[in-house]
Amino acid sequence: MTTLIHSEDQLGLDGLGEQGDAFGPVRIALIDSAGYCYCELPLDLHMLLIAPGNTGKSAALQALKLFLLPEDSLKKAEKKFRFAHKSGYYSGEQSHSFYFPAANSMLILEVENAFGYHCQILFVGRGALRYERLFVPARLDAISPFIWNKSLGDCGCPEAQFSPTLMREQLKKKYPGTEHAQNRDQVSQLLYPERALDPETGRFALLPLKKVDYSTLNALRTMTHMMFEDTTDGKQLAKSIAALIEASKRDETDNLELDLEAIEEEHRRLESDTAYIANVEGLEDKYNLVLQQYNNLNRLHDINIRWNSLLFSARKLAQTLNEKSKPLAEKVFHSNEAFEQAKQNLSRISTQAKELEITIGNNGDRANNGKGIKGDIQLFRSRVDKVNAICAQYPGTQIKEVILILEEYRQEREQRLSVLQENVNNAHRRLELQKNREDFKNKIFAENEKIEHINRLLGSHLTPHAQDVIATLIPDMLIEVLSDEELHLAIPKIEHFSELFNVDNEQISFHQQYWKKHPFSTKKQLQKNIASLERKLQDCNNQIVDIQQYQSEPANVLNKLKREVTEARNDLGLLNGIQQTRQDLHDKKEHLIEAEKQFTDAKQKIIDGQSQVTKTDAAHKKYQNAQTLLLKQSDEINAIVTSLAHLQKYQEGRLYEEHALATPCSPTKELVETLENDIEQARKLRENVLNGLRVFFEQQIIHDPHRIAMSQSPSGQHVKEGMESLQLVYRELPEKKTALKHAYTEHNHLLNTKTQTLIDNVTLIEHFQRNLNQELNETNINNLSGLKFSISLDNRFKKLVSEIQAVDFYAEKSLGESFYRSLVNFCQEFFSRGESQTLTLEDIILNVDISYKIIGSERWLDKPQSNSTTSLTTLAIVQYLMQRLFKPGVKYHIPYVMDELPTIDPPQIPPVLKEAETRGFTLFCASTRAVGVDVIAAVGNHCNIGDIQADKFFSQERRIVYWGALESLAPLDDPEMQLTEDAKFDEHISHAEVIDETL
Repeated sequence: MTTLIHSEDQLGLDGLGEQGDAFGPVRIALIDSAGYCYCELPLDLHMLLIAPGNTGKSAALQALKLFLLPEDSLKKAEKKFRFAHKSGYYSGEQSHSFYFPAANSMLILEVENAFGYHCQILFVGRGALRYERLFVPARLDAISPFIWNKSLGDCGCPEAQFSPTLMREQLKKKYPGTEHAQNRDQVSQLLYPERALDPETGRFALLPLKKVDYSTLNALRTMTHMMFEDTTDGKQLAKSIAALIEASKRDETDNLELDLEAIEEEHRRLESDTAYIANVEGLEDKYNLVLQQYNNLNRLHDINIRWNSLLFSARKLAQTLNEKSKPLAEKVFHSNEAFEQAKQNLSRISTQAKELEITIGNNGDRANNGKGIKGDIQLFRSRVDKVNAICAQYPGTQIKEVILILEEYRQEREQRLSVLQENVNNAHRRLELQKNREDFKNKIFAENEKIEHINRLLGSHLTPHAQDVIATLIPDMLIEVLSDEELHLAIPKIEHFSELFNVDNEQISFHQQYWKKHPFSTKKQLQKNIASLERKLQDCNNQIVDIQQYQSEPANVLNKLKREVTEARNDLGLLNGIQQTRQDLHDKKEHLIEAEKQFTDAKQKIIDGQSQVTKTDAAHKKYQNAQTLLLKQSDEINAIVTSLAHLQKYQEGRLYEEHALATPCSPTKELVETLENDIEQARKLRENVLNGLRVFFEQQIIHDPHRIAMSQSPSGQHVKEGMESLQLVYRELPEKKTALKHAYTEHNHLLNTKTQTLIDNVTLIEHFQRNLNQELNETNINNLSGLKFSISLDNRFKKLVSEIQAVDFYAEKSLGESFYRSLVNFCQEFFSRGESQTLTLEDIILNVDISYKIIGSERWLDKPQSNSTTSLTTLAIVQYLMQRLFKPGVKYHIPYVMDELPTIDPPQIPPVLKEAETRGFTLFCASTRAVGVDVIAAVGNHCNIGDIQADKFFSQERRIVYWGALESLAPLDDPEMQLTEDAKFDEHISHAEVIDETL
């Protein structure tokens, strides 16, 4: 494994024991990030960052947000970090690809606190848009050698064995106490611990917050955005002030957690209870009547006894008949099963007989039809007969000899047929060869014509040396066509002329390249083609002569030979297979005997099966007739039970709980009629009771769990439960009236307590505004002599608070529909549907207006101020507000980011810096090279970045390198600096160049 090896001097171990003077960032380093290859910038003193446009100045300033805010992901970066560009904020994907574009990308923040120095290292995390932190108890000088070798080259180069993963592992081993934070909770506990001044918990504390909770961290976030964006926007300032007030509250009871929906729900419940009690009191007479009818109905308790006795006797008789019918039904069932089984057996045997008949071949006509065993026997016999007929043609000859004779005959016929077919094919071939012969003659003639043309070209009669000379000097002469006389006169002259020239290899190459495709150069190839065509022509002539030696025979002889060959082959097949055919014939005869025997047995089984079907059918009809008789008797008994069954509706809907054992009796018509009269009287009473209960159900005095109101015949038990519920309501009515008064008192007291929080928070806002104005009233910025702030609250909220102050919360009754209607209207107007209906200061503080007083004037002005005044105003506000977040008496220093410093007038800068120092802030700003020397001198320290680019780097896209000491200029009023403005700037530039050369 590759390891990083450094000496203790390189690691800076001698600086670990230093104790910081205050809480806050000291230096920031960007590695392969935000356009930089390697860059170190100080943060614990005022500093101006100077660089050309698009160098990454703003990116270096904005990177501080990643350290100040306890986050672990760049998801929703446009809301959490608000990295700004001209038209909005960068997305999480854009921000992550900018600050963490590669696996090597890291950001390091060196921090000091009461317990020493440490570094936060931000690097690419696991998961989309995530990053993680390593808290190392060491200074940046001890960590940077792992990354950048400052001793090589003009500006250094990447450490040869640099590996982010390996570096982190070695830092963990080298520095005990190193913490690796991978989620937001871990980061928050390390950056902003509850006990920042405790050495055990505050070792990696960044800033000493008064409290560590959601409100404080939210305040820190909003103030950070305001500081970085350098704006006095009223809405942004309102969010910051709301977060600060929330963070400054003493305890949770001060929070504006007023659940108005719950209050409204409790009010509706109390109003519902009031209406319920009034309704119950109005129906008390109806209740007394229903109770009387219910008691009268219960006095007819013997109806149930009489009905049970009659029904018991009737059911007993029906049970007796039912018991007799069971064994008879079993006999009917089993006899039917036997009958069906007999029919199935008969069907199965008949099927087997039919299958045997088909197998034998007796189905259909009596005459054999070629199917089954008999058909096979007939086929084998016909084959044997054919063999006998063949052998009869050769008397006294054995089968083997006949086979030899037929085989010789077949071979002779096939050979003769082959000869005849070859003759036919040769005739077609001869026609084809004759056609090819004519084609070859034509091609030979054409090729000779081409050669004749080439022979008349001048170039074809010259020597190679003459051809090279003429091709070089007069190329077109070579292809002139001349007569024999012209050629005879021209060739000697041209040959003599060509001897006057020496042809070198380059000219010869030119001639060969230029003329290699000319027609007279292909004469040899044409001659080769002619020779090849003549050989092919001779071959055609030879084949035609061979074919003419054979004479064709008539087509009828050819067909006859084909038939004779086929017949010989078939006869040979029969003769060769005669032994197998005879064996198959013998086997089929034996099979036929066995099958005919099985068929005879099957026919006998059919006769037996038909007899069994007849017997089981008779037994089944006997039991079926007996069952019919018994069912008739059962119908008569069931008619008696039916005559009593119409009274069962009373049994199902009885309204009392008395039960008695039924005693057997003979059910008579008189007893049934008497019972019917009593039941009719009970039915009317029961209907009156049910109608009365339905009134109380409809009025929701009592619940109807068994749906009695919707039932025609509810059970007596359900009706009894309804009456018991109704009686309980009226017994508990006095107690409920007393409880309602007590509930109103409790509700009003609770509402008073909760709404008082609203009034208290209004007071808290007014107090904060008063303190803010007192602190900044005499602020001197440019031509201003003071600032005044006015916090605007939501009008709906102010109206609600006004109404709350006019309500009497000590009454034992409702506070009035007007008050609750105001609450309801406030909820509907103030909250969106689906949102949590809990008020926060951020909801009710809508805007903050700033008024300005000009020096020498007593009037307060609301008009916008210059960019310089606005920037300085923002700086003063942020410093005042942010210091309220930190523990009193603890030193700290925070970089105040101001992206465009030149907007501030140079004379204003020294007092601004002095005021910032008293409140624990250092100015961290940026500008282009066009900044004046007076501004640079006013700030005091500056860094020129963007000029030095590394020769060796992590990524080609990021090559800017900056590290080393700050540059500085003396103030303009220094005697040594009494130069012209141009001379001052030239001296500044030369001073910067000297420092660059030193670096």
